[in-house]
Amino acid sequence: MSLYKDVPVSSPLSRAGSTRPVCALLPFSEREEHARVLAALAPELEVLRPDSLGELEALRAPLVRVVMHVGHGTSVEIGWLARILALRPGWTLRCTGPDPSCRAARALLALPQARWLPWPLDLQDFRTLAAPPEAAPAIASQPAFPREHLEVLAALVAGLEQAYALLLDRRSGDELALATMAQEVRRLTHFTRTLATLAEPPARGRDEFDLVALLDEQLAVLSTGTRTGARLQARTPAGPRSPRFPVRADRQVLARAFETLLQLARLCAGAGGTVRVLYAPVEPGEVEVQVEFPSGPLAGLGSAALEDVGALCGQLPQVWPADLLAARSAIASQGGVLRLEAASPTLVRARVRLPALSPSAPPPAESPLVPDSAPEAPELASPPVRPAAAGTPLDPFA
Repeated sequence: MSLYKDVPVSSPLSRAGSTRPVCALLPFSEREEHARVLAALAPELEVLRPDSLGELEALRAPLVRVVMHVGHGTSVEIGWLARILALRPGWTLRCTGPDPSCRAARALLALPQARWLPWPLDLQDFRTLAAPPEAAPAIASQPAFPREHLEVLAALVAGLEQAYALLLDRRSGDELALATMAQEVRRLTHFTRTLATLAEPPARGRDEFDLVALLDEQLAVLSTGTRTGARLQARTPAGPRSPRFPVRADRQVLARAFETLLQLARLCAGAGGTVRVLYAPVEPGEVEVQVEFPSGPLAGLGSAALEDVGALCGQLPQVWPADLLAARSAIASQGGVLRLEAASPTLVRARVRLPALSPSAPPPAESPLVPDSAPEAPELASPPVRPAAAGTPLDPFA
């Protein structure tokens, strides 16, 4: 179903466009059915079905949400779509399909206006599409990071790690200098992995593991130390034996993504705050992990601003934007989706939805999440304060 066609001279899409919010569905086999669902959910939404990118380019509406299935479209058409979006900062793109790690998905998700929706679309995804499009913030896009630079950076990291191992083995040098070098090696290693994820999202993994066990390990590590920082609570599924939440994905990739979210939660919660990790089965065949934490410096930001990495990191200069972008890209590469939302004026919720390996046990009848009586993890030690050069963000993920 090609998108490369001549523009009809009398195309109805070339009109100036009404004041109604617009959602444009590019050709894919289910779009007529999807258009009917959107029309039922939001009668005020104008659902358009352009048959070509030429018709889409002729559209003059200021705010448009474009939906594209990555299985349709050549590399030329993807480049054409990128040019259309670059000239229309008020437009956004929602990509969907079976594989977010394919070449077309990676190219489109590199656009600052693009987001991923898992396939097939569920009711929550349709509600997202039916919401009125908002103008994209005027934030300069980051230049692409050349792969050859990434390879040089990886070689530098390897050299630093070898030098540090040699110094440590000989027990030579100033202890403070060694500690400083170790810290910088960790920071550089972490940043290299982050750039690698952004440059090329990892392939879909085949590790079979339990999400609850993965999060339990991370919470146990973060809960060690003095009892002066944010508290961590894990509400695991109820019952005499907690049901598992098995998934098939790259375990290391998901571990790094959840580590980023938990560190963000710790920063916002601060000393005395509480970070809660909740689990819920989602129909059909999906599981959801929720990380709830006090909004702290993010107070006043709505859900749209929380989804915008630039606006979020503007309130948290200690956080590298690349870390959050890499976490979102990593989760998408494993077939999942990450959403940040304002659960209340004082509470932020990060929701990670992933396909389940097998159906999870049903939740308790009284609540889709676990009751408050679940055991809590020990209080978390606040991270040590480390000096940073002027103008350089303090990396909480090192």
